[in-house]
Amino acid sequence: MTEIKFLKKRGRGKRKNTQPYDIGLKLQIIQEYQSGGITFKMLSKKYNINKSVISYWVRKSEGRLSALKSITFKKVELNQEEKKDQNQEIEALKKALEEALLKNKALETMIDIAEQELKINIRKKSGTKRSR
Repeated sequence: MTEIKFLKKRGRGKRKNTQPYDIGLKLQIIQEYQSGGITFKMLSKKYNINKSVISYWVRKSEGRLSALKSITFKKVELNQEEKKDQNQEIEALKKALEEALLKNKALETMIDIAEQELKINIRKKSGTKRSR
């Protein structure tokens, strides 16, 4: 028979004389049941634990799993919506960049034309210092 490990006493509520089972043992029992081929009654005899306690552990773990699955599903839905929003934002940014580049090109062309017609250097030269 497998040795049952206990944690320290909780000492609260009605069940003062019982000790909580080790989480590792609980997980082992739950995994044995979920792997199939073994009943609560068989697990109860193997570990000397009431079958209703084992049943409670399994139901509790399955409830947590289903809650986790629903959260994960919602995250996937949100991720798809976020991707759609991000794609729209990327397209808008690409369009804004294209317009800014076109505006820059137009301004550069205007400066070139003004410099040619007025025969004045409009652009700042790279080595000049500010006047005080």
